[in-house]
Amino acid sequence: MITLQVKSKANIVSESEINIKASGFNNSEEGKIQSVGGISIDVNTGTINNDKGLIRTGGNLTLTAKEVNNTNTFAEPTKDNNGVEIPNNKGIEGKNITITTTNLDNTTGSLLSSESTVIVANGEVKNNGKGVISSGGSITIKDPNAIEDTEQTAKDNTDT
Repeated sequence: MITLQVKSKANIVSESEINIKASGFNNSEEGKIQSVGGISIDVNTGTINNDKGLIRTGGNLTLTAKEVNNTNTFAEPTKDNNGVEIPNNKGIEGKNITITTTNLDNTTGSLLSSESTVIVANGEVKNNGKGVISSGGSITIKDPNAIEDTEQTAKDNTDT
Protein backbone atom coordinates (compact mmCIF):
# COMPACT_ATOMS: atom_id res chain seq x y z
CA MET A 1 0.00 0.00 0.00
CA ILE A 2 0.99 3.60 -0.52
CA THR A 3 0.75 6.77 1.55
CA LEU A 4 -1.62 9.22 -0.12
CA GLN A 5 -0.25 12.79 -0.20
CA VAL A 6 -2.71 15.71 -0.55
CA LYS A 7 -0.75 18.81 0.38
CA SER A 8 0.44 22.23 -0.76
CA LYS A 9 -3.14 23.43 -1.32
CA ALA A 10 -4.12 20.38 -3.42
CA ASN A 11 -7.82 19.41 -3.58
CA ILE A 12 -9.86 16.22 -3.83
CA VAL A 13 -13.56 16.99 -4.34
CA SER A 14 -16.49 14.61 -4.95
CA GLU A 15 -20.26 14.84 -5.18
CA SER A 16 -20.51 11.20 -4.02
CA GLU A 17 -18.55 9.26 -1.40
CA ILE A 18 -14.78 9.24 -1.03
CA ASN A 19 -13.25 5.99 0.27
CA ILE A 20 -9.50 5.84 0.89
CA LYS A 21 -7.58 2.78 2.08
CA ALA A 22 -3.83 3.34 2.28
CA SER A 23 -0.85 2.87 4.58
CA GLY A 24 -0.90 6.58 5.46
CA PHE A 25 -2.72 9.81 4.60
CA ASN A 26 -0.93 13.17 4.53
CA ASN A 27 -3.32 16.10 4.07
CA SER A 28 -1.04 18.83 5.38
CA GLU A 29 -0.07 22.31 4.17
CA GLU A 30 -3.66 23.37 3.39
CA GLY A 31 -4.65 20.27 1.43
CA LYS A 32 -8.42 19.84 1.11
CA ILE A 33 -10.56 16.73 0.74
CA GLN A 34 -14.29 17.45 0.43
CA SER A 35 -17.35 15.33 -0.37
CA VAL A 36 -21.09 15.76 -0.37
CA GLY A 37 -21.76 12.04 0.12
CA GLY A 38 -19.40 11.01 2.94
CA ILE A 39 -15.72 10.24 3.53
CA SER A 40 -14.00 7.14 4.84
CA ILE A 41 -10.22 7.11 5.37
CA ASP A 42 -8.69 3.87 6.68
CA VAL A 43 -4.93 3.68 7.19
CA ASN A 44 -5.23 1.03 9.93
CA THR A 45 -1.81 1.16 11.68
CA GLY A 46 -0.64 4.28 9.81
CA THR A 47 -1.10 8.01 10.39
CA ILE A 48 -3.72 10.47 9.18
CA ASN A 49 -1.93 13.84 9.16
CA ASN A 50 -4.34 16.78 8.76
CA ASP A 51 -1.97 19.51 10.01
CA LYS A 52 -3.33 22.78 8.52
CA GLY A 53 -5.60 20.67 6.25
CA LEU A 54 -9.34 20.24 5.67
CA ILE A 55 -11.38 17.04 5.64
CA ARG A 56 -15.05 18.04 5.15
CA THR A 57 -18.24 16.23 4.18
CA GLY A 58 -21.96 16.85 4.34
CA GLY A 59 -22.35 13.14 5.13
CA ASN A 60 -20.76 10.71 7.55
CA LEU A 61 -17.01 10.85 8.18
CA THR A 62 -15.05 7.81 9.39
CA LEU A 63 -11.32 7.91 10.19
CA THR A 64 -9.39 4.79 11.22
CA ALA A 65 -5.68 5.11 12.03
CA LYS A 66 -3.06 4.48 14.70
CA GLU A 67 -2.44 8.24 14.90
CA VAL A 68 -4.74 11.11 13.88
CA ASN A 69 -3.11 14.55 13.77
CA ASN A 70 -5.56 17.46 13.36
CA THR A 71 -3.28 20.23 14.60
CA ASN A 72 -3.22 23.90 13.59
CA THR A 73 -6.69 23.83 12.05
CA PHE A 74 -8.49 26.21 14.44
CA ALA A 75 -8.80 29.90 13.57
CA GLU A 76 -10.79 32.69 15.19
CA PRO A 77 -13.72 33.72 12.95
CA THR A 78 -12.94 36.58 10.58
CA LYS A 79 -15.23 38.75 8.43
CA ASP A 80 -14.83 40.31 5.01
CA ASN A 81 -15.33 44.04 4.32
CA ASN A 82 -19.11 43.49 4.16
CA GLY A 83 -19.23 41.84 7.57
CA VAL A 84 -19.79 38.35 6.16
CA GLU A 85 -18.00 35.60 8.10
CA ILE A 86 -15.21 33.91 6.13
CA PRO A 87 -15.13 30.11 6.60
CA ASN A 88 -12.05 28.67 8.28
CA ASN A 89 -11.62 25.91 5.64
CA LYS A 90 -9.40 23.87 7.93
CA GLY A 91 -10.08 21.00 10.30
CA ILE A 92 -12.33 17.94 10.31
CA GLU A 93 -16.04 18.49 9.62
CA GLY A 94 -18.96 16.13 8.99
CA LYS A 95 -22.53 15.21 9.83
CA ASN A 96 -21.60 12.23 12.02
CA ILE A 97 -17.90 11.77 12.78
CA THR A 98 -16.38 8.50 14.00
CA ILE A 99 -12.64 8.38 14.77
CA THR A 100 -11.01 5.12 15.82
CA THR A 101 -7.37 5.62 16.79
CA THR A 102 -4.72 5.05 19.41
CA ASN A 103 -3.90 8.76 19.71
CA LEU A 104 -5.81 11.85 18.55
CA ASP A 105 -3.93 15.18 18.60
CA ASN A 106 -6.35 18.10 18.17
CA THR A 107 -3.96 20.73 19.55
CA THR A 108 -5.15 24.08 18.20
CA GLY A 109 -7.45 21.96 16.05
CA SER A 110 -11.05 22.15 14.90
CA LEU A 111 -13.25 19.02 14.91
CA LEU A 112 -16.90 19.86 14.15
CA SER A 113 -19.98 17.68 13.59
CA SER A 114 -23.55 18.73 12.94
CA GLU A 115 -25.08 15.64 14.62
CA SER A 116 -22.61 13.46 16.55
CA THR A 117 -18.93 12.80 17.22
CA VAL A 118 -17.62 9.48 18.51
CA ILE A 119 -13.92 9.14 19.34
CA VAL A 120 -12.59 5.73 20.30
CA ALA A 121 -8.97 6.10 21.44
CA ASN A 122 -6.82 3.53 23.18
CA GLY A 123 -4.06 5.98 24.07
CA GLU A 124 -4.50 9.72 24.33
CA VAL A 125 -6.84 12.48 23.17
CA LYS A 126 -5.13 15.90 23.18
CA ASN A 127 -7.32 18.98 22.79
CA ASN A 128 -5.00 21.79 23.86
CA GLY A 129 -4.15 25.31 22.69
CA LYS A 130 -7.65 26.42 21.64
CA GLY A 131 -8.51 22.97 20.33
CA VAL A 132 -12.25 22.62 19.67
CA ILE A 133 -14.33 19.45 19.56
CA SER A 134 -17.89 20.59 18.93
CA SER A 135 -21.15 18.95 17.89
CA GLY A 136 -24.69 20.10 17.18
CA GLY A 137 -25.73 16.84 18.86
CA SER A 138 -23.64 14.54 21.03
CA ILE A 139 -19.96 13.89 21.71
CA THR A 140 -18.76 10.52 22.99
CA ILE A 141 -15.11 9.97 23.87
CA LYS A 142 -14.22 6.39 24.74
CA ASP A 143 -10.67 6.53 26.06
CA PRO A 144 -9.19 4.55 28.94
CA ASN A 145 -7.11 7.63 29.76
CA ALA A 146 -8.54 11.02 30.65
CA ILE A 147 -8.81 13.64 27.90
CA GLU A 148 -5.99 16.16 28.04
CA ASP A 149 -7.91 19.40 27.62
CA THR A 150 -5.96 22.18 29.28
CA GLU A 151 -7.36 25.23 27.50
CA GLN A 152 -10.59 24.27 25.73
CA THR A 153 -13.46 21.96 26.47
CA ALA A 154 -15.29 19.56 24.23
CA LYS A 155 -18.76 21.01 23.62
CA ASP A 156 -21.95 19.34 22.53
CA ASN A 157 -25.51 20.53 22.14
CA THR A 158 -27.19 17.97 24.38
CA ASP A 159 -28.88 18.72 27.67
CA THR A 160 -27.04 17.60 30.79
